[in-house]
Amino acid sequence: MNLRITDRQKCLELISWYKNIDRNAKLITPEIIDEYSKSYNSIKNKAKRIEDALNKTKLEIGRLDSQFFSRNHHAVFTKEFRSLNNKSINAERKKVRYRLIELYNRIYPRFKEFELDELYTTARGQERTSKAFINPYSGKWIGSVWLHYGKSPNHLSNYKTVEELSFINHARIQVIIHEKSVGIWLVLGKNNGSKIDRLHFQKEMKDSIKKISFNNFFKKLNSNYWIRYDEGRGVKTSDVGSIDQLNEVLRKESFGEYFIIGQDIPFDSDILSDENIEVTVLSEFRKLYPLYQFMTDK
Repeated sequence: MNLRITDRQKCLELISWYKNIDRNAKLITPEIIDEYSKSYNSIKNKAKRIEDALNKTKLEIGRLDSQFFSRNHHAVFTKEFRSLNNKSINAERKKVRYRLIELYNRIYPRFKEFELDELYTTARGQERTSKAFINPYSGKWIGSVWLHYGKSPNHLSNYKTVEELSFINHARIQVIIHEKSVGIWLVLGKNNGSKIDRLHFQKEMKDSIKKISFNNFFKKLNSNYWIRYDEGRGVKTSDVGSIDQLNEVLRKESFGEYFIIGQDIPFDSDILSDENIEVTVLSEFRKLYPLYQFMTDK
């Protein structure tokens, strides 16, 4: 649309109108197109079916609008957008990062309330989340952005090497945003990351009493949790029924790959609504926290 005007007030009104459209715009993904096509083809010949479908769509939109992370926040990580590195896509990724910072501001002050006494944010504010743009560390694409917590700056200052001083090279608990889910994970890093904590954890698991204690906390995780190791292979927690089975899984942990205990919650779940997400994240953090303490070098 092209329009020439000389009235300043009208110009400001048009700018405001355009910005409002931009704020409410939706990323057009194959999934959305497919959903629209199916709906259109099924209702185009019957007015009653049109009315029913529209009402259903309104209810669905209203429900998703109540989610803390919107459909757009997840859509930017779909396959067609992951490897793009242009201004508009980077702007969408930044929106996800800013939303995670909002979540940080809501949950971090409540850590003591949920007995997360030794779980800290990084000293560098810009590293509270992962990067929201493609860089040498992210590879050629970005499939997620995360908010993470781990050792305190004072704790990290006791180490010596550059790798050991880095927050991300230690055990962390995080909230991670993917295409269709919000993950809550306990993570040991790949490429020999978290080496100090991995060695400490292996030592702890050689102590039979500590192994029993770890297993008792592990069994408190619900059936949606899993353990991943060695290039993403893993098992559901519900399939680990004994200490021997748990020990067998832990032995497969590799220094070269991520070791993760976590769950992925569907993005449209009620427990991720704006109203519920704080308690959801904090409650799941509390379940993972005792396991984190076993993994963390003191």
